[in-house]
Order: sequence, then C-alpha cells, then structure tokens
Amino acid sequence: MRLAEILEGKSPHKKGTKKYKAHMAAMHAGMNEKISKNASAGEYVDDFKKSNAPQFKGKSDKKKHQMAIAAFCDAKPGNCGPK
Repeated sequence: MRLAEILEGKSPHKKGTKKYKAHMAAMHAGMNEKISKNASAGEYVDDFKKSNAPQFKGKSDKKKHQMAIAAFCDAKPGNCGPK
C-alpha cells in the first residue's frame, strides 16, 4: 500500500468490516483536529470542507460532504439510516 493511499483514507480491509473500522479509527486517531462528541452533521461538513488535511487534497466539496456524513454516521450510528 502506498503512503498516498493511507493519507487519502484507504484501508487494506473490506469496507464495513470490524478490521476496516479499527484501521480507519487508528489512522485518524493520530490527527490533531478533533470534532466534539456533540457535533452535528453540519459541523462535521463544515470541518471537513475547511480542513487542509492531506486526505482532502484534490477532493471536491461534494466529496468532502459525503465523507463528512459518512464520518458522522460512523461516530453516531443511531442518528443515521432507518429507525
């Protein structure tokens, strides 16, 4: 796996598996920026769009928005999807 793939948020594990989630959590744990536990989906989107982190380089605002919502749903699974 190339360094560029790691910085962009790639994982060698199948998406959605426990290993994938653990890998992504470990990868992002080292980041200096943290979103508060009580952050709304909008705050995630704003933070992702304003970020200059390497994994967002070259990404469109639409892609950053998708990534932010995915991160929000990952952090707060009860707030996403059907009830």
